[in-house]
Amino acid sequence: MAEDERPEQEMIVKKPSYVKKVAAFHIDSFNYVLREGLSAALKDIDPIHTGTKPNVEISIDEVLLDHVKYPMPLRKHKKDIFAPEIRERKITYNGELDIVLRFETETNVYTSSRIFFLPLMVKSDLCPLKDLDDSEMIKRGEDPNDPGGYFIVDGSEKIIRAFVVPRRNYPLVLMNERWKLIGSGYSQYAVLTSCNKGNHRMADVFLHYVSATKKTGHPSIEVRVFYYGKPYFLPLVLLLKSLVDESDFSIIREITKFNDDPSLKLFLKNLFHDLHSIVPSDPSYYVSECIVTHLQAKNFIGKLFHPVFKGSPNASYCEVTDHFLKSCVFIHLEKNEDKFHLLCFCICKLFALARSQCNSDDLDNPVFQEVLSPGQTYLLAVKQGANYFLNSVKNSLKRKIEEKISSSSKKLSAKDFSAFLGEVIKSSTSKAVSLTPIVKSFISTGNLPGNHGLASSTGFTVTLERTNVFEVASRFDGIYKFSMNFYAKNMRKFYPESWGFLCPAHTPEGENIGLYNHLSLGCEIVSLNSTPIEGKLLHKLGVLPFYDPFTYCSFNKSPVFVDGKMLGWINKNSIPRIVDQLQFLRSKGNSLIPDSTEIVPILEGEQSNLFPGLYIFSTPCRFVRQIKNNKHMNFELIGTFEQLTARVKLFGDDSDEYSEANNCNFLGMAAALIPFGENNPAQRNIFTTGKSNQAVSFPFSNSKRRTDTKSMFLSYPQVPIVTTSEYVKYNWDENPSGINLSIAIISYSGFDMEDATVLNKASVDRGLMRDVMYKTVTYDFQELAGDFGSDSKISELVFKRDPNQLHLSDYLDADGTPYIGQRVEKGYPILSVFSTKSKKYIIKTYQSRRPAHVDEVKLLGTSPSLTDGRRLPSETQKIAIIYCTKRIPEVGDKFFNRHSQKGICAAILPPEDLPFSADGFVPDILFNPHGIPSRMSVGMLLEILASVVGVEKNKREDVEHFQFSEGETAIDHFGNILKKVGLNFYGTQKFYSGTSGEELEADIFCGFAYYFRLKHVVEEKFQVGSVTEDVDPKTMQPLNIDKAGAIKFGEMERDAILSYGAMNLTLDRLLLNSDSCKAFICEECQQLLFPVTRPPNAEFREAVQENNRCRMCEKESTFGVRIPYVLVYLVSELAAVGIKFQFSE
Repeated sequence: MAEDERPEQEMIVKKPSYVKKVAAFHIDSFNYVLREGLSAALKDIDPIHTGTKPNVEISIDEVLLDHVKYPMPLRKHKKDIFAPEIRERKITYNGELDIVLRFETETNVYTSSRIFFLPLMVKSDLCPLKDLDDSEMIKRGEDPNDPGGYFIVDGSEKIIRAFVVPRRNYPLVLMNERWKLIGSGYSQYAVLTSCNKGNHRMADVFLHYVSATKKTGHPSIEVRVFYYGKPYFLPLVLLLKSLVDESDFSIIREITKFNDDPSLKLFLKNLFHDLHSIVPSDPSYYVSECIVTHLQAKNFIGKLFHPVFKGSPNASYCEVTDHFLKSCVFIHLEKNEDKFHLLCFCICKLFALARSQCNSDDLDNPVFQEVLSPGQTYLLAVKQGANYFLNSVKNSLKRKIEEKISSSSKKLSAKDFSAFLGEVIKSSTSKAVSLTPIVKSFISTGNLPGNHGLASSTGFTVTLERTNVFEVASRFDGIYKFSMNFYAKNMRKFYPESWGFLCPAHTPEGENIGLYNHLSLGCEIVSLNSTPIEGKLLHKLGVLPFYDPFTYCSFNKSPVFVDGKMLGWINKNSIPRIVDQLQFLRSKGNSLIPDSTEIVPILEGEQSNLFPGLYIFSTPCRFVRQIKNNKHMNFELIGTFEQLTARVKLFGDDSDEYSEANNCNFLGMAAALIPFGENNPAQRNIFTTGKSNQAVSFPFSNSKRRTDTKSMFLSYPQVPIVTTSEYVKYNWDENPSGINLSIAIISYSGFDMEDATVLNKASVDRGLMRDVMYKTVTYDFQELAGDFGSDSKISELVFKRDPNQLHLSDYLDADGTPYIGQRVEKGYPILSVFSTKSKKYIIKTYQSRRPAHVDEVKLLGTSPSLTDGRRLPSETQKIAIIYCTKRIPEVGDKFFNRHSQKGICAAILPPEDLPFSADGFVPDILFNPHGIPSRMSVGMLLEILASVVGVEKNKREDVEHFQFSEGETAIDHFGNILKKVGLNFYGTQKFYSGTSGEELEADIFCGFAYYFRLKHVVEEKFQVGSVTEDVDPKTMQPLNIDKAGAIKFGEMERDAILSYGAMNLTLDRLLLNSDSCKAFICEECQQLLFPVTRPPNAEFREAVQENNRCRMCEKESTFGVRIPYVLVYLVSELAAVGIKFQFSE
């Protein structure tokens, strides 16, 4: 059915947006923060104590977050402020956080509250835009296709990145040679458990395997935990004794349930023997007394950690130990018994690794990873700021109480002290360190200092660039890694286990390749709002409790691990039956088991020799993807771990239990939009996914309500003739980013070498690849006032044209602002400010090298105001001038297509000089045929062929990935269609020379290809001006190109010039017109004399005195030479490190 013949109902159905789909994960994680995460995180902060007499315990009692309503002048009611207004005024989109503190003494309880302003995520539950339809969005000045999921800080849109972290609460057996450096005897073997409590607190627990030393004579295990952010080492058996009140025999019996190896039992007996046979005089041991009982172990640990304990000063040693176990040992578990069981499991895994009974896990493998969601990172930042706030309140309160007690001549009565305490509590709360700038700085800079349990403290946020929809989508579906210091040497490797979860083609080029990946189309991240699996379901299916008497019998049993907890035991022969039952319940949507649950049976000798057991995961933030269940004829979600045990066939193959949902679910969105991408080398597809982020398009439809620093709009965007199934599914027609160009594969003019192209001047004149760039320059009133002097105020400023300078009327109106539509060049006045106090004028001029037209002038901001007696965040007033520039393609601009055939425009020729076909067809672009075999982009040829078919049929061609095979090739499919309509089977035509009119000997392959224009244009990069301006005084090299610098004339440019024999041009570019300087060389020492007599820059010439005397031989030199100043800099750098540099004749 033709497109225009579709029923009206089908025509108006709105297709899903991919950008909104990937942004939903960010929004969902922040909604978790609003619903329960923020309150739970802040209330989880340990109470702090002043340590005074009487002692005051300070804790967070209540937390309430709501959006801010702004007052309206001359009206009683308030209004909701929407994101477009926030963005336009270049302020921060805030929510109002009300924290109520509880102050408790032995006799009284006090409360005090404080209001903070925290950045809110756009389109979250507290955002007024959340439930608006497209028409309402347009009325509010917002783009209906805006995905939300970002923050607005000072007018800039920021996204919290999603990082990969170790799978939560799962013991990983690892090998790392660096662990040998910890101390004597430490081996490369360890178990890491990355614990996560409530999605807002993280703590790692390490079990290190220590080899036998001369002192012990046998191996041991040391536990490394982090208490208040600092690492501490404890003997394993000491920690075991502190967790449970059991005998040594009982503890060994529980551990050996996991592994009945006799050597493990002997190993544990030796450890307990060491604990009971302590020699008090030996200072190398941890303890100085014999530890036998549970209470003795707790008292000893409490005694060790009491000096660093920050709780109640009256806490006993046992209470200190309880706090230690709660806050840093398997923090995700509440009961010490559960911690003990998990520790037993960790011991057996570590022992098995050290004895080569199982393989090590890999932190770089997605099987053992999950995602650190934006909501979790936000909670860590708020929690960090709340800790600073609480400590500031405590320090202020403590100081005031001590001052009051020391200044009082007699002891205060309880009534007087209570009244005094009520007053200082309010003042201490109101004057304490604010939470607002801490969280705002985190969103703005991405820095998160402090003890938060993560591997990095920087790079958590990134600016949301709006070049095109590809770049926006890549920010949301991007998955980052922290740094090379955290991951092993294989971190850039693309693991087979990543299949279906991470796109194999979408990763950046260069140094960040492999560190930054993107989700595949079929991959999802489990929501923070997900519910865990019910443990009672597993017990009903046959899982025995941990202490069941039957578990002590000698039968083949396997441990059952559920969400970081050892749930119990199961008969090995019953594992297949229970797995089938769980998978059936999951496929039927049973409420007791979430649909995203991973069910992983690891049997002995299977799955790469992993530690055997039944592992079940229903925790949030895991990678899951959709596959087809051929047995139950429905679709299920499986995770990275379960994929190890699931047999998944290709799409369409129903011979096994599972098969792929479709052919392209393993690709990311950018790769899925490449037609015939399976015919290109992987490197070409990688380049395409990266370059697509740089294409000029139509990024948003509400440009009049935005003040972006820089934005570009393609003047005449088109939808592609050849599309993929995913392009159609997600309706990318709403986001066109390129133009269909008529192309001829021909070597014609000599300008179209390799990756260079020739454009048709007539096409360029018609608007081909033309775009419009908007730039916004903002002047802050406070900064303008500072230009008049430090004592100037904003209220003294007036925008006014100086009447004594008559020429200003050609540029500025009476208000001192530029005329709308005025053409401006560098140095033109664009703003005049008058100070009523100093009676002086300041003129601001246009600074860019590119001429532009004034598109709009906006006055932004308002003065600080009060609402309900509370002052809103301060906001300075600003004036924004928006410039508009039309950019027409010129020689040197870059263009590329969907197969990463990047080409630089080498020439723009008139149509009469270009080749043409018999029917008058003149191509828009000429592409050299040598560019095809060198890059093997066969997909480009197939796209050109398919586009000709689409034009002939007057219909767009939708192709699917892997649609064609060797049995039915794309060439045969499209060639037969062309043959039926009377065209050449291979899509070639006879062409004639545009200069001579003669027929070309070879048939020319021609058609249409979808091309993009890159945002980088040659005008911003070519060599301009003189290097006597805007240079670095240290190296005399040009500064960045925005300050009239120049591009580098490097080796490739030099070789190209030398190949033409243009020696004088090389001399001119690299010396005479660059950083040429006069220097003296000592004829005796053959060394360069310092300083240089004549630097190239005029500003520094007079500052340097002539010096032609050698300090080594005290002789004057007359041997002056002209050399590049950068050589002088190199010689001085070598001399600084003791390297002598001599010149020879």
